[in-house]
Amino acid sequence: MNWLFIFLHPASIRKYLSLALLFSGLVLAGPGVAEATKRAVIFIGPDVTFYESLSQRDRIKIEVEGYRAFGYEVEIKKATQAEIVAMIIEGETDRISFFGHGHGTDNPQATSTMMSLSATHWRSLVRLELFEKYQAEGLSVADAIDRATAETQNFGFEGMRNHSCSSLVDTTLADLFVKPGGTYSGVPGLYVACPTPYMLFSDVSFFLDDYVVPLPAPANNLITPAALCSRLGPADGCIPGSENCVPCPGDNPSVWYDPTRWQVQPAE
Repeated sequence: MNWLFIFLHPASIRKYLSLALLFSGLVLAGPGVAEATKRAVIFIGPDVTFYESLSQRDRIKIEVEGYRAFGYEVEIKKATQAEIVAMIIEGETDRISFFGHGHGTDNPQATSTMMSLSATHWRSLVRLELFEKYQAEGLSVADAIDRATAETQNFGFEGMRNHSCSSLVDTTLADLFVKPGGTYSGVPGLYVACPTPYMLFSDVSFFLDDYVVPLPAPANNLITPAALCSRLGPADGCIPGSENCVPCPGDNPSVWYDPTRWQVQPAE
């Protein structure tokens, strides 16, 4: 069998190039990731037609292989608002991918979306669910609102790959879903999962562009953790219980910060 021919076949070239691009984002997770047991979920948009699913099939397979190669347990699910909101609140998923539709380039007010829902919409959905959860647990209305608001500043995923049009026309979805230092991948315009001759003569993307969510700038003139937290709240988007995050001084259990990223001196 001619292995060189198999490798150079257009389908194989697309496969290995796509895997390489996927790996470039996963490598940021650091050494030893292959030994770790982490979870990735691939969501398929509910409005994807049967014909579109055929063109996505090989791309989804590549996505699965890429995640598994780096030690991730992978699950493919039909995307629903309830499913995604529950996954965000559960907090046991490390990376997500989405295959579906987004805004077209003919929309001058296009923003990055998942299931055609903006970052503002997703934050509101999760915030409402958390508010109802904390009220059911006995918190007052004001405390439930404060805690739900603090916990929806950032959803804390290590990475997100958004296979939809206009998924990187701005960074609003990336800044909400992916934690600082994590990688979000999308496209600024039109996207197709499978290249066609038409694509060669059109402004359509097949490969995703990477955007690394920036780390917060160091704060100046902050002497104590109390001063830091009173000025900035959850200073760097920490989610309670996250690695290196510690609670701010005070009675608010939802406000945490990362002392390893900030110039904080112990109070005298």
